[in-house]
Amino acid sequence: MRSMKTAILLTGFGSGGQQGQRALLPFTQAVQAAFPDCALRWAFTSGLMRQRLAGARKKTDSAHKALCRLGFEKYQQVAIQPLQIIRGLENESLNNEIQAARLDGAPPRISVGAPLLDYEHNPASIERAALAFLRHLPPERQGREDKEAVVLAGHGSRHAADNNYSLLEQALQKYDRNIFVGTLAGEAALAGILQAVQERGLKKVWLVPMLSVVGKHTLRDIAGLEESGKGTPGAAEYGKGTPGALESGKGAGGKGAIGQQANGAEAGGQQANGPEAGQAAESWSAAFCRAGLECRTVVRGLVEYPAFIEIWLDNLRVALDQLA
Repeated sequence: MRSMKTAILLTGFGSGGQQGQRALLPFTQAVQAAFPDCALRWAFTSGLMRQRLAGARKKTDSAHKALCRLGFEKYQQVAIQPLQIIRGLENESLNNEIQAARLDGAPPRISVGAPLLDYEHNPASIERAALAFLRHLPPERQGREDKEAVVLAGHGSRHAADNNYSLLEQALQKYDRNIFVGTLAGEAALAGILQAVQERGLKKVWLVPMLSVVGKHTLRDIAGLEESGKGTPGAAEYGKGTPGALESGKGAGGKGAIGQQANGAEAGGQQANGPEAGQAAESWSAAFCRAGLECRTVVRGLVEYPAFIEIWLDNLRVALDQLA
């Protein structure tokens, strides 16, 4: 038992989609099982997402409000674990909320766990994340690594921490030269990845979202689905092969359907950006298909994979140890 009244605050961008919300439940249960002597709360960092959930009569707190509430309830210390990929702009915003809450009644002792990729503070985090991705590659690709590419699609950020994505690609390519890492709004743009795939003569691409939960970036910007859930060029029938994968044929003309509601945004991403922020006007799936490549998108968030749950749990454990 801990000597002080201790809470854990999990934070993410937020998710309004059914799959994203369902995915957070097993992670919540894993945290509760690992740290049964701590109270557990959630906070969503996106004001827009909190408004959307409030409209659906689902109450959520900002990090500032959650911390002040814990202070009012006489908690003495809090370990915060963000479901974030890098220490980018969203991480800075969270830190600003924490500093404001310290002045407004938050518990006196607060520590914050690291994101998934954190080279500046922990260079080993890159290698560990690379091994986690290798552990969860699509099983159908096994034995075809020299013929099929894997493209990890992250959000990215106009922030120095964006270089973690290129470091991750370097680490992955030590094991598998046909794994690429790109971002919707960072330096590793789609055009360069598409060119590299074509230059190597690869004919099939597995798109793997590098976002904590499934939301509109995964469904619309990566897989090529509208928020209504209707297919768009480059997105095709759901349910072939690997569960959780969208399959599209060559070319960009086929449409299909998916049995998931496509509303929400990734927990751990940033608010949706338009093309002016570096995103392509078409989905990544459509771009690969238009280039004559076969493309399958794995519609899963990182929080649905055991290896990434383990990393975030370990980061939270470090944050709790800092309070001891």
